[in-house]
Amino acid sequence: MCKQDEARQKIKEVNEELRRTDLSKIDDRKIFHPRDGYGKRLAECLEALDMTVVQLRRIYHELKSLYNKAKKVENLYEIKPELYRLYAIVEYQANRGVIKKEFKDLVHTILDKIDNDLISNATERAMKSLEKAHDFMMSIVAYSKTSKKERGG
Repeated sequence: MCKQDEARQKIKEVNEELRRTDLSKIDDRKIFHPRDGYGKRLAECLEALDMTVVQLRRIYHELKSLYNKAKKVENLYEIKPELYRLYAIVEYQANRGVIKKEFKDLVHTILDKIDNDLISNATERAMKSLEKAHDFMMSIVAYSKTSKKERGG
């Protein structure tokens, strides 16, 4: 279990690592592995910052919706309005104190990767980046613990 300062630092480190990485090429092991994967590490850190799985699910569901739309559209550029709306949703959640600033910055980094792929006309890479972003958030939610209140207890 992370302490709050340590948790913030670990999230910032993952964010910096993602900034230097081609999101579309992140290995599944690095996302999903129960000891070394981003999902498990970030879930523990976010729990230390008192973020609940409900708060994480909102962002995951928005990203999942974006990913599902991207799989159906003929032109990937059609997802841009939803992508940009997701920036605003994340910012709003952070401003309300629902999610932590470090997590907001991390999600913005991920969205920036997808946006930059679209801007540079790398639609195949953008689709793969979106898939990896979806997997990334899914793994965080999967490894997050549900509180007693969320389970109805």
